[in-house]
Amino acid sequence: MIIEIHAPQGEVPEKLTDEIKSGLTKLHQQFVDISRVTVHFREETFHPFLKNYICEIDVTIFGNSFSVSRKSDSFEESAGAVMKAVSEKINELANKQSEPPEEQISTVKV
Repeated sequence: MIIEIHAPQGEVPEKLTDEIKSGLTKLHQQFVDISRVTVHFREETFHPFLKNYICEIDVTIFGNSFSVSRKSDSFEESAGAVMKAVSEKINELANKQSEPPEEQISTVKV
């Protein structure tokens, strides 16, 4: 699995990026098909005193990809919320893969 983290220099604590890496590694151990994860941290400024801190995670699983984004008052809150959402989504995909395939009935005689 490849993990890429893009963040504004000096804005995101190293401890937070380490926590995200360890969380993603644990998810990879649960669901081995994850091939690439890209984490983006960014700020949105609407007013000189109002900022939204956004954390976005793009996950690529062989054949599928999805993106989850959350915004809040700090990078820590955004990262916690987005990691929770990503783990729920990956657990959902893992459950779908463990289900037996749908049975298809054909009326064509061979």
